[in-house]
Amino acid sequence: MPTPIPRPPTATSPEEPTSGPETARVLTAPVQAPAAASAAADGIATQKVVIDDGHVDAIAGKMVDGKLRALFKDSRNPANIVWREPSSVVLHVDQDAKEKVPSGSVYSFLGKTGSDFWLIPQVQKSGVVWAGWNTEALDSGDLKGPIDMKLTKVSGPGSLAVWETAGLGGAQVLYNSADGLPDSQKVNLGVHAHGNWGFTKQGVYQVTFRLSGVLANGRSASDTRTYTFAVGDVDPDTVKPGGGSGDGGSTGGAGSGGGSDDSSGSPASGAAGSDDSGSASGGDKPGGSLAHTGGGPALPLAAGAGALVVAGGAAVVLGRRRRRTVPTGASL
Repeated sequence: MPTPIPRPPTATSPEEPTSGPETARVLTAPVQAPAAASAAADGIATQKVVIDDGHVDAIAGKMVDGKLRALFKDSRNPANIVWREPSSVVLHVDQDAKEKVPSGSVYSFLGKTGSDFWLIPQVQKSGVVWAGWNTEALDSGDLKGPIDMKLTKVSGPGSLAVWETAGLGGAQVLYNSADGLPDSQKVNLGVHAHGNWGFTKQGVYQVTFRLSGVLANGRSASDTRTYTFAVGDVDPDTVKPGGGSGDGGSTGGAGSGGGSDDSSGSPASGAAGSDDSGSASGGDKPGGSLAHTGGGPALPLAAGAGALVVAGGAAVVLGRRRRRTVPTGASL
């Protein structure tokens, strides 16, 4: 296993915020449906909130009443972490996140050279929400082996790509709605990681992720949730979060047996489950894996927010069956 390389000095740990306490814009709460009332009783916040800065883990796995849940972990204030229903959160990726696609082939998956895109960077940038993913609340007492983190659907004016900065300025693409979905990655238990999120056009995006795995008792489990991003010149207060008609969880049969759940816990699973009918692709694509990064803060790779070049070694080791590492050498 590669020796972790210390984070670049420009990176900011989520445990050490660069600014004072952040105040979310909490809007008037809608009348709670029974499912929302149940979530509130479990200590999961359901009131609508707009988040446009600070550290969060947008896709975060947690066991709730013995069930695997895909939640939103709001850790902007490390002393007061809030677990939220994804259907209650609008992530505002505002004009501070606007970038230009650099020349060359490295970032051609984002569009034509010089075209605009909106970036949630792998390394924290003041004024831009810093979104990662997290399985630190899950351990071997909950699940056997890694979970599958699958992007099943993206609805919006453009495409979404999620990638990690690779050595010497390359890009390791994890998810890309432009070339078809679903895309899958295996995530070990106890992981906290960050990547780059690139949106090619401004507007409202509904992004659906599915977490699945095998419970400690051998039964398969999954949960599908839709995350809402207001990108660019959009008033986030007018955006209604959630809206995923296929959102929900399930607990199936034995993990090694049949059933429609594809969370067998194999090293790289790409078989489409029955709930992927809304994806933008006619067929599934091979999965990969995201290696364990330990229980501490994420170790970002990029030299600074907005930069797409590396300053240091890889903190998250990738093991994709289908690698899509593009040539190195690009910079903004």
